[in-house]
Amino acid sequence: MIIDTDKGFARIVGNIKNAAKQAYVSIGIHQEEGNQQHGVFTVAQIAAVHEYGSEDGKIPQRSFIRDTHDLNLQANLERLKRMEEHVLMGKLTQHQALTYLGEVASKQMVSRINQGIAPALKPATIKQKGSSTPLVDTGQLKGSIGFQVHL
Repeated sequence: MIIDTDKGFARIVGNIKNAAKQAYVSIGIHQEEGNQQHGVFTVAQIAAVHEYGSEDGKIPQRSFIRDTHDLNLQANLERLKRMEEHVLMGKLTQHQALTYLGEVASKQMVSRINQGIAPALKPATIKQKGSSTPLVDTGQLKGSIGFQVHL
């Protein structure tokens, strides 16, 4: 007589099938937050100008999205691998893992802005806004950084 004792293999196979779905987390400034007005511009427009610089060169590039990604890539890939293992073992759901990754990455972006991104502001800009930290004026840009989980 053969006794087949499942010690969790079926659950792991089920978790792998669920993980194969195209689930992802997007991090940055999303449409709802990005469409908020800040003067005559939306937050998304302000973010784009700072991320890439203005076409006329008057506002330099101060990447808070791409540079944050590049600076944290290795640590975040290791984090992702640990989260995948937790999902496959049934310790976390996909939603929980992606939420955690989104929280970490969005906080990394805010932290990058708080640290100050080169180049330094011009003296006239510092005088006008009363701060020498680039990308920080009203806090609306930082407050608009978030994440969305897509399952």
